[in-house]
Formats: sequence, C-alpha cells, structure tokens
Amino acid sequence: MQVLIFSWEYPPRKIGQLAEYIDSLSKELVKNGIKTNIITYHDFLTGTFEEKSGLKIVRISNPVRSHISFLTWILTLNQEIERAAANIIYQQKKKIELINVYDWHF
Repeated sequence: MQVLIFSWEYPPRKIGQLAEYIDSLSKELVKNGIKTNIITYHDFLTGTFEEKSGLKIVRISNPVRSHISFLTWILTLNQEIERAAANIIYQQKKKIELINVYDWHF
C-alpha cells in the first residue's frame, strides 16, 4: 500500500502539534510496510526531496514572494503543491491508494 500525505507542517518546520503528529504517523506507517509520501510547505527548503527507508518527503515553497493577499499567496502555492502531487502519483504509476490531507488551504 502507498499513501500520500499533505501537511502544512512537518519537521523541521513546526508551528504546533501537527508536525509531531505527522512525523509519528509516517514512522508508524513505514514500520507497518506502507510506503509513505509527504508533501509539505517550507519557506527555505523548497524543492528538497528526502527519501529514507520507505518515506519520501517533498518540501514546497511559494515561487512568488510578494502577494497582495492571502488568497493570491495560497492560489500560487497550491499550483506547486498540485505539481508535486502529480509527479509523485505518476512516478508511483498511479498506485497511491490513500490521500490524507491535514489543515491544508485548498
């Protein structure tokens, strides 16, 4: 089984408890033989891809730095998130069986 998790925060970016929860969840999923992909937001680690023993982490930032409102910021960021998700889904030959979204501004 393969899952794709969207999370607003993931270590090292911690705003609240969500980062710790997603970190624990992903480790348990991997321990149980479930390939886990995480797409998360990060201001400075954009484009980084980390892979370790069944866990893949993609960190995305907004390509546009100045915005007139939160709406324009999230619309441009969502395009990058969708692009990263599509890449993962096609790389895995569409075998993602579960998509889990936490606190995302779609």
